[in-house]
Amino acid sequence: MNGPSLNIHEEFKKISEKLKKRMFRKVPFTQVAQQFVQLSLAMQRNGQTHYRALCLLSAAECEEQNEVSDVHAAYFFLSAGRIFCATALDEQEVYYFTSEEFIAESIQAFSNAIDVLLLSFFLFSC
Repeated sequence: MNGPSLNIHEEFKKISEKLKKRMFRKVPFTQVAQQFVQLSLAMQRNGQTHYRALCLLSAAECEEQNEVSDVHAAYFFLSAGRIFCATALDEQEVYYFTSEEFIAESIQAFSNAIDVLLLSFFLFSC
Protein backbone atom coordinates (compact mmCIF):
# COMPACT_ATOMS: atom_id res chain seq x y z
CA MET A 1 0.00 0.00 0.00
CA ASN A 2 1.80 3.02 -1.29
CA GLY A 3 -0.30 5.98 -0.12
CA PRO A 4 -1.60 8.23 -2.91
CA SER A 5 -0.38 5.97 -5.71
CA LEU A 6 -2.37 3.08 -4.29
CA ASN A 7 -3.97 1.00 -7.00
CA ILE A 8 -7.15 -0.04 -5.26
CA HIS A 9 -8.20 -2.65 -7.75
CA GLU A 10 -4.83 -4.41 -7.80
CA GLU A 11 -4.47 -4.40 -4.00
CA PHE A 12 -8.03 -5.71 -3.56
CA LYS A 13 -7.40 -8.41 -6.18
CA LYS A 14 -4.11 -9.42 -4.53
CA ILE A 15 -5.82 -9.86 -1.16
CA SER A 16 -8.76 -11.72 -2.73
CA GLU A 17 -6.40 -14.21 -4.38
CA LYS A 18 -5.62 -15.58 -0.92
CA LEU A 19 -9.24 -16.73 -0.62
CA LYS A 20 -8.92 -19.27 -3.42
CA LYS A 21 -9.08 -22.80 -2.12
CA ARG A 22 -6.12 -24.99 -2.82
CA MET A 23 -5.65 -28.65 -2.17
CA PHE A 24 -4.38 -29.44 1.34
CA ARG A 25 -4.31 -25.75 2.27
CA LYS A 26 -6.59 -24.03 4.71
CA VAL A 27 -7.80 -20.58 3.67
CA PRO A 28 -6.44 -17.97 6.13
CA PHE A 29 -9.72 -16.07 6.64
CA THR A 30 -8.49 -14.13 9.69
CA GLN A 31 -5.34 -12.94 7.93
CA VAL A 32 -7.26 -11.95 4.81
CA ALA A 33 -9.87 -10.09 6.89
CA GLN A 34 -7.09 -8.14 8.60
CA GLN A 35 -5.62 -7.20 5.22
CA PHE A 36 -9.02 -5.98 4.00
CA VAL A 37 -9.29 -3.87 7.18
CA GLN A 38 -5.82 -2.41 6.55
CA LEU A 39 -6.83 -1.59 2.98
CA SER A 40 -10.00 0.05 4.30
CA LEU A 41 -7.90 2.26 6.57
CA ALA A 42 -5.79 3.28 3.57
CA MET A 43 -9.00 4.15 1.73
CA GLN A 44 -10.10 6.28 4.68
CA ARG A 45 -6.80 8.17 4.64
CA ASN A 46 -7.25 8.78 0.90
CA GLY A 47 -10.81 10.03 1.40
CA GLN A 48 -12.38 7.15 -0.54
CA THR A 49 -15.03 6.13 1.94
CA HIS A 50 -17.18 4.18 -0.50
CA TYR A 51 -14.23 1.90 -1.27
CA ARG A 52 -13.56 1.63 2.45
CA ALA A 53 -17.07 0.25 2.90
CA LEU A 54 -16.46 -2.37 0.21
CA CYS A 55 -13.27 -3.47 1.96
CA LEU A 56 -15.15 -3.76 5.26
CA LEU A 57 -17.83 -5.86 3.57
CA SER A 58 -15.11 -8.19 2.31
CA ALA A 59 -13.58 -8.36 5.79
CA ALA A 60 -17.01 -9.18 7.22
CA GLU A 61 -17.48 -12.01 4.73
CA CYS A 62 -14.08 -13.44 5.70
CA GLU A 63 -14.89 -13.25 9.41
CA GLU A 64 -18.25 -14.89 8.73
CA GLN A 65 -16.50 -17.78 6.97
CA ASN A 66 -14.00 -18.02 9.81
CA GLU A 67 -16.82 -18.95 12.22
CA VAL A 68 -14.65 -18.10 15.21
CA SER A 69 -15.86 -14.60 15.95
CA ASP A 70 -19.26 -13.58 14.64
CA VAL A 71 -18.95 -10.32 16.56
CA HIS A 72 -16.17 -9.17 14.21
CA ALA A 73 -18.29 -9.99 11.16
CA ALA A 74 -21.26 -8.10 12.59
CA TYR A 75 -19.05 -5.13 13.48
CA PHE A 76 -17.64 -4.93 9.95
CA PHE A 77 -21.13 -5.23 8.42
CA LEU A 78 -22.39 -2.44 10.70
CA SER A 79 -19.39 -0.22 9.91
CA ALA A 80 -19.90 -0.69 6.18
CA GLY A 81 -23.61 0.03 6.55
CA ARG A 82 -22.90 3.27 8.41
CA ILE A 83 -20.42 4.36 5.74
CA PHE A 84 -22.88 3.62 2.93
CA CYS A 85 -25.61 5.51 4.78
CA ALA A 86 -23.38 8.53 5.43
CA THR A 87 -22.23 8.54 1.80
CA ALA A 88 -25.84 8.49 0.63
CA LEU A 89 -26.67 11.46 2.84
CA ASP A 90 -23.55 13.47 1.92
CA GLU A 91 -23.40 13.05 -1.83
CA GLN A 92 -25.87 12.64 -4.65
CA GLU A 93 -23.64 10.58 -6.93
CA VAL A 94 -20.22 8.98 -6.52
CA TYR A 95 -18.67 7.46 -9.62
CA TYR A 96 -22.05 6.70 -11.19
CA PHE A 97 -23.51 5.31 -7.96
CA THR A 98 -26.59 7.14 -6.74
CA SER A 99 -27.64 7.74 -3.17
CA GLU A 100 -30.42 5.16 -3.61
CA GLU A 101 -27.82 2.49 -4.37
CA PHE A 102 -25.85 3.46 -1.28
CA ILE A 103 -29.03 3.24 0.83
CA ALA A 104 -29.75 -0.23 -0.60
CA GLU A 105 -26.19 -1.36 0.22
CA SER A 106 -26.54 0.11 3.69
CA ILE A 107 -29.77 -1.80 4.36
CA GLN A 108 -28.21 -5.01 3.07
CA ALA A 109 -25.15 -4.57 5.31
CA PHE A 110 -27.33 -3.90 8.37
CA SER A 111 -29.45 -6.94 7.50
CA ASN A 112 -26.34 -9.12 7.24
CA ALA A 113 -25.17 -7.91 10.65
CA ILE A 114 -28.53 -8.81 12.18
CA ASP A 115 -28.47 -12.25 10.54
CA VAL A 116 -24.96 -12.95 11.86
CA LEU A 117 -25.86 -11.88 15.39
CA LEU A 118 -29.15 -13.80 15.42
CA LEU A 119 -27.47 -16.95 14.16
CA SER A 120 -24.72 -16.53 16.74
CA PHE A 121 -27.27 -16.02 19.51
CA PHE A 122 -29.32 -19.00 18.34
CA LEU A 123 -26.30 -21.32 18.21
CA PHE A 124 -25.05 -20.07 21.58
CA SER A 125 -28.41 -20.57 23.30
CA CYS A 126 -28.91 -24.13 22.03
